[in-house]
Amino acid sequence: MNASATPPPELDHIRALGREMRECVQNADLEAAGELAAERHRRVVALFDDGPEPAGDEQVAEQLRELLDADKELLSVLAALRDQLASELGEARAGARGVRAYMDTAEEA
Repeated sequence: MNASATPPPELDHIRALGREMRECVQNADLEAAGELAAERHRRVVALFDDGPEPAGDEQVAEQLRELLDADKELLSVLAALRDQLASELGEARAGARGVRAYMDTAEEA
């Protein structure tokens, strides 16, 4: 990534992928979110394939901070989804135990 140039259009695409990932996670489409994450990772790595940037490049540092902030928000959404799924799984397991108990009682009668 050339430090003296304006931010590459690729960075806008990377940001858009991050937004799409967040939408997928909010819709519990983790497979699509994973595919987008892999694509986003490839693109981020490609930005820096031409070697390290000069030390102290504030523009690059700011762009990386923006990506990290977006990732923190995504992790928060993922954690909320994880908690929701864990709660739903617990409820489903409790329901299954209730059905088994009912079936066991019905068989004994």
